[in-house]
Amino acid sequence: PAALLEIAGSGDAIRVESTNTGAAGAQLDLLHFTASPADEDVNGLINFGGYYTGTTSAYATQIKSVWTDVSEIHGRLEFYTKDNTTLTNVLTLDHEKNATFARNVYLNNAASAVLTIGDTSETDSTSFWTNNGDTFYIQQDVAGAKMQVETDSFVVKKVGASENIAIFTADAAVKLYYNAASKFETTDTGADINGTLTLDTLAYGSSTDTRLEWGMNTFSIIN
Repeated sequence: PAALLEIAGSGDAIRVESTNTGAAGAQLDLLHFTASPADEDVNGLINFGGYYTGTTSAYATQIKSVWTDVSEIHGRLEFYTKDNTTLTNVLTLDHEKNATFARNVYLNNAASAVLTIGDTSETDSTSFWTNNGDTFYIQQDVAGAKMQVETDSFVVKKVGASENIAIFTADAAVKLYYNAASKFETTDTGADINGTLTLDTLAYGSSTDTRLEWGMNTFSIIN
């Protein structure tokens, strides 16, 4: 395509060196000076690509800077990759520090990869990780903190979703399973048990009242 500046040749086409003293280093600015800036204007764009047949070129990936709200000076950064003919957005970083991924996020080194949500410099973060790929951990770094899951139905299944392990339903039953068979289910008046209930001790009555206790080989009336 036509360009105001084109550099062709072998080796490094552009090299920028800085001799600044201190933290400031080499800088490259992509600036869009327009008399009528508007939301969704692309103010900077970097394309990557080249020949893919030896004589025909195409863009393979792209990084784009966009004004989300130009009056508030809010911008976002978009990353694109090409699948055959179309450049598709795969990651967006917005001005509110949100990262939006179009598909899956993988942590490849299962033995040591950790996903941390929160400020790692403080004790208010939650971490997710695996240990050698066979155990998955969720760790909340605040002492005494609780983990809250809000949903109308929560189901725990065996790998492959072939068997239920537990089902929790709002305003209804909690069901616990053994080898795909329901063994314990709460009801509006108590609970139902499907099978044998084995107890070391069964007590009827409060600790301050006369009560009955059954043990494995004992029966007591305690006052």
